Amino acid sequence: MNVIRIGLDLAKNIFEVFAVNSLKKLVNANHFNEAIY
Repeated sequence: MNVIRIGLDLAKNIFEVFAVNSLKKLVNANHFNEAIY
């Protein structure tokens, strides 16, 4: 039970980091496009 809970917490943390990094990449891409145009 505890192992499953730890695994879920770890997966959630990894997903949150991945989501934040993806959002940052999108924001950076938008700024880059604005700079080009």
